[in-house]
Amino acid sequence: MHLINYRLPNYYTKTYDGKLIFPGVPHIKSYYEYIDVNEDKNLQKNVTKFFYDELMNKWINDDNLFKKFKNKKLLKTKEGIQLVYKILLKLVKRGNTKWWDLREPQYILTKDFMFYQLTKFFKNQ
Repeated sequence: MHLINYRLPNYYTKTYDGKLIFPGVPHIKSYYEYIDVNEDKNLQKNVTKFFYDELMNKWINDDNLFKKFKNKKLLKTKEGIQLVYKILLKLVKRGNTKWWDLREPQYILTKDFMFYQLTKFFKNQ
């Protein structure tokens, strides 16, 4: 009869009297789950409204590039708001960015992308 000698893993320890001591169960004090604000519909609505107001009240009146959209009746309806939302959604998905970042750090980029997409949209109509 052969005796098999087993090696104990590092987390088991033997006491001097030969008993095994097992490590305690880890205790996790807290678990944080962060809310993805990018999925917040209220935030998306507010950012869309902000850029729609910028487009209709500021860019079309002040910026020479946007003056060609002044006579577009589609922009003055609910479908215009939907168009702005779809453009912003495309920017968020393709640009791998957040809705919140469109206002402050990426305002100029958003304005340029909006001009490009509106030009492309009205060219095809």
